[in-house]
Amino acid sequence: MSPLTSEPTVLLSGDRRPAARRHVGVWAAALLLAASLAGTAEATEGGRAERLYTKGLAELHAGHRDAAVALFQQAVDADPDDIHGLYYRALGYGHLGRFEDAVTDLKKVVAADNPSIDRDRLELGYALFRLERYDEAATELEISILNDESTADATMLLGMVETRRGNQEAAQSALAKVESLEPARALPVRYYMGLAAYRAGDNATAAEQFSWVADQPGNNPYARESKAFLERIREQGGRPYRLHAGTAFEYDSNVALAPDNANLANNVYGISNKSDGRAVITAGGKYQHQFTPEIGASAGYDFLQSLHFDLQEYDVQTHQFGAEAHYIRDAITVGLATGYEHSLLDGDSLLNGATVLPWLRYDEGDFGRSEVYYRMRYRNFLPSAFSPVRDNVNNAAGVRQFFSLGAHDRNFILGYRFDSDQASEVVGRLYNYNGNQFEFGLDWAFTDTLRADALYAYRIENYDAASGDRDDHEHQILSRLQKRVAPYTWVSASYIYRDNQSDQLSYDYTRHIVSVGIELRY
Repeated sequence: MSPLTSEPTVLLSGDRRPAARRHVGVWAAALLLAASLAGTAEATEGGRAERLYTKGLAELHAGHRDAAVALFQQAVDADPDDIHGLYYRALGYGHLGRFEDAVTDLKKVVAADNPSIDRDRLELGYALFRLERYDEAATELEISILNDESTADATMLLGMVETRRGNQEAAQSALAKVESLEPARALPVRYYMGLAAYRAGDNATAAEQFSWVADQPGNNPYARESKAFLERIREQGGRPYRLHAGTAFEYDSNVALAPDNANLANNVYGISNKSDGRAVITAGGKYQHQFTPEIGASAGYDFLQSLHFDLQEYDVQTHQFGAEAHYIRDAITVGLATGYEHSLLDGDSLLNGATVLPWLRYDEGDFGRSEVYYRMRYRNFLPSAFSPVRDNVNNAAGVRQFFSLGAHDRNFILGYRFDSDQASEVVGRLYNYNGNQFEFGLDWAFTDTLRADALYAYRIENYDAASGDRDDHEHQILSRLQKRVAPYTWVSASYIYRDNQSDQLSYDYTRHIVSVGIELRY
């Protein structure tokens, strides 16, 4: 497989090592060809071009893409009539993601019809596929399939193209041919057959294919994404979107907007250390799209309204918009989540906030997984009672280790997080702090319809000198039990406990929140 299609080679083979061997084969063949012709060609422009693109292939093999393309460019400049120079420059463009430039070169290569280049239409089909020019890609791949050297690769890629074009029967047919030609490719073939069935609305076939892929041993993106699709099929019937709406009744022993606003609550609202019940209404949705087994993204909106029985001054309404994207490479997943929040207090605007959270996960197979993350959160309060004294930026970094207890959804969790909260204005310095949080817990899926999780966290906050060097120690317990009682209906119960012990007594508090709710998930 040539360098331009080194990425789909990973998709086609399901194993990066065979792809690397094919890559080495192309590079080594070019070196041997150059050596055999060096004696007669050294004094010619063609010989110089050949030496340049041979060096370029060596740079490409070493991962030096910019250097490789520079050498390919010099080869084309040295001998514009050498069609191999154009071909290899196109491969270099492909590695840089410059697929428009690759298409321009490859069309010239195809038009030249040089018999020594037998994968030009396959490479052109792939470049067109990456540009989402699926009709053109299919035309080139159908011709490439007639070439015995690239039949399986071209057929596999054609199946992927037909999936994108919505021709699910054609996709299934092409993919089935690949498995018969090369049974070793069963893993990616079965994944894409499942994807074709899923997009055609045939959830039974999709679940069958995804289940086979998910049961295969080893860490690979196909198995992980197959598990995600299976979960989606179970919970959403295979739809790319998820909707939810629910209500809960809660008891709160110490109604407050935040632990550090006790003085404001007492002075402004005349409320401090009072309990109340409330109803909570939630609704929202998320749209998810999986572009490839490696790349996916989602966007969503969530709404919350609390209605207190007695302390209506604390009725809160929240609107949250969020988006997330992820990329999987072997056992590593990299993601980025962003969010915007607007909240109202008793009908009046309370705050605007934004969050950015990049994260990385390393899948350790049967052992578990580890995660690291950074989070930046900005909050701008609007009422004069809170602004600018509580306007702040919070930066946090943390790590979590999940130890698998026999299944991917049964884990013991250990974690640590450091965060620093800094006021936007000098007047808020007394609330600046550095915090250290240590946590452990369990998440446990008893069945597909019964799940539980619990987390204990111990937190230390060291405040700015403006606060009188205040130190707080906080204990938190968060627990939840969920049970599906009907195809789209879940009931849940949760308990939250917070105990804050400060060396300044006015900041001591305890808080118990008990919640029982029902939610529709579609």
